[in-house]
Amino acid sequence: MMIPSPRHVWILIPVLLSLAGECDDFQSTGTAPSAIAAVTLTLTSPQVPPPVDPAVQVNYSRCVGLAPRPQVRPSWRDYAVIDLQSAGAERWQSGFNDVPAGYTHTIYVTDPNECARNPAGLGRTTTGVTVEGVAPRAFSSGALLFTVEPDGRVTAR
Repeated sequence: MMIPSPRHVWILIPVLLSLAGECDDFQSTGTAPSAIAAVTLTLTSPQVPPPVDPAVQVNYSRCVGLAPRPQVRPSWRDYAVIDLQSAGAERWQSGFNDVPAGYTHTIYVTDPNECARNPAGLGRTTTGVTVEGVAPRAFSSGALLFTVEPDGRVTAR
């Protein structure tokens, strides 16, 4: 059996004291949204045939594995994968009725057609995406940003 040296005890005492505080002292620093909005996300993406070059096929297959169908990953749902539904030729949509208003949101949209355009990519697209008819602000990482204002209006951020 190992007996702790006095030096170890002195290190351990402040740690134990900090853990001894009451749990109900915790207060969230975030604020709950005062309004929830409903928005429709639309992806318009012309069909692109897969590449025929065998050297590109490997990357294309990997990319389509990452983006097998049009999908969105919204920040307000912890980036969970949501499949977009066909809404006509070369058009996909998804409606959301749980978007916190007054906040800037991030989305990632994946599209298998993007894999044909850029086989070495991740299938993320920043073009052809709108939220309530407004094109979100695009970043090189593939992230799209938009804000739902408290009055329900969507703006690009």
